[in-house]
Amino acid sequence: MAPLTVEGLHQAFTAADTVVKAIDEVGFELREGEIYTLLGPSGCGKTSTLRAVAGLERPDGGRIVIDGTLVAGGPVFVPPNKRDIGMVFQSYGIWPHMTVFANAAFPLRVAKVPKKEIRRRVEEALAAVHLDGYEDRMSTQLSGGQQQRLALARALVRRPKLLLLDEPLSNLDAKLRAAMRAELAALQQEIGVTTLLVTHDQDEALSMSSRIAVMRAGRIVQEGTPREIYQRPASRFAADFVGTTNFLDGVRCDGKRVRTALGELDVPGAPAATAGDAVLLAVRPEALRLHQVRPEGVPNLVRGEIERSMFVGDSVECHVRVADVVWTARQDPELPVASGDEVWLELPAERISVIA
Repeated sequence: MAPLTVEGLHQAFTAADTVVKAIDEVGFELREGEIYTLLGPSGCGKTSTLRAVAGLERPDGGRIVIDGTLVAGGPVFVPPNKRDIGMVFQSYGIWPHMTVFANAAFPLRVAKVPKKEIRRRVEEALAAVHLDGYEDRMSTQLSGGQQQRLALARALVRRPKLLLLDEPLSNLDAKLRAAMRAELAALQQEIGVTTLLVTHDQDEALSMSSRIAVMRAGRIVQEGTPREIYQRPASRFAADFVGTTNFLDGVRCDGKRVRTALGELDVPGAPAATAGDAVLLAVRPEALRLHQVRPEGVPNLVRGEIERSMFVGDSVECHVRVADVVWTARQDPELPVASGDEVWLELPAERISVIA
């Protein structure tokens, strides 16, 4: 039995006499213990979908089933407090006048759980997020990362079947956000709770998720593992939104060759198709190999000129003019290149994605 099943979910609203589809026939299913992420830009429908799952919005149609129980569909609509979920909001929602223990215990006290049971479950939840020993501290005395973990403990104290995370790390600074990604993913695996995550942050989605659903205009346009989404995007939108990508238009010569403005390229990964079909090639910056001297016998080699290079710590980002376009190549930080240098870009065939 799937922890969460969403089928044909749709919701619309009217703005300036125009009907806008916030959710457009969205469907997916979560597997036990995984982190499933809805990823997309603002206004793509990811938060509306999460709010429908949480019971904070009533969808116009479709079905939502949590652990075998229909919670939305037809005349059925189960309120949020009756759904077996925990939720962590973007703002955390920590009560500033309460201690850590009181914050974590709040859902159980509202549910009138016996005091002994409250203490036992709160202590277990705080230990799970590594906040044991902080019970008597005021919540305002916690760091941003600790407050995030307290919000998680409060969501877990009810022992929900499903955990919903709505942009949980967006209020943290960049360095703490990176650290908390790893910590939150590790905690989720340790606890084993099935999680639906909503984010616009591609690094967050790629590093934390078991599977990702890329959303655009209320629809899921691609679903897959982080590696599949990044290395084999199914559309220009997915390739462009998730990471930096170089694009090149082409026409199929046969199943393994594509004719482009840079000449014919070997693309062994291209699916079988009819010669003459227009295709789009996508190559990630780190997949490109930059040579300062033209190598012999290397396929998919094009001449270019360095427009500028930027040292970014773990790599040097080279902007290379090739014909009428500028390509981005991410290379070893020790590479000695300067503006105006002639270089040769190698496009490894196995690293080229073909988008029909």
